[in-house]
Amino acid sequence: MMMRLIAHEDHFIKEYTSFDPSLQINLFLQKPIEVGNKTYRADFLIKVIALNKPYNFIVECDGHEFHEKTKEQALRDKQRGRSLQKQGYQVIRFTGSEIYRNASTAAAEVFEMIKTMTGLEKEIERIIKEDFEY
Repeated sequence: MMMRLIAHEDHFIKEYTSFDPSLQINLFLQKPIEVGNKTYRADFLIKVIALNKPYNFIVECDGHEFHEKTKEQALRDKQRGRSLQKQGYQVIRFTGSEIYRNASTAAAEVFEMIKTMTGLEKEIERIIKEDFEY
């Protein structure tokens, strides 16, 4: 998954910096994140600056054995997700099966979500519309 995310990150930056010169993306693997008195390890942390605003995305790759096998595992994951969201992180979850079947599709979906959630998609539409009105 890491290599797929890096490939999509490179493509994303090349494609969209012409619309947003401030665009920056930093990808971290197994990044520790402190929330209150707990430290969580994000599978992937993606720090984005888009339209001069910072955003933090966490991509979680949930294998059945460690995330949904028991009620306790499911509860822990849901609580963890809410704690991270309260701190401003956007949490994007994939099952292990989704990634195993097609990591490229999962990586592309992450960057489509980033484009939408940062407002970059609307900004691109606005710029294109302005260009056609001239």
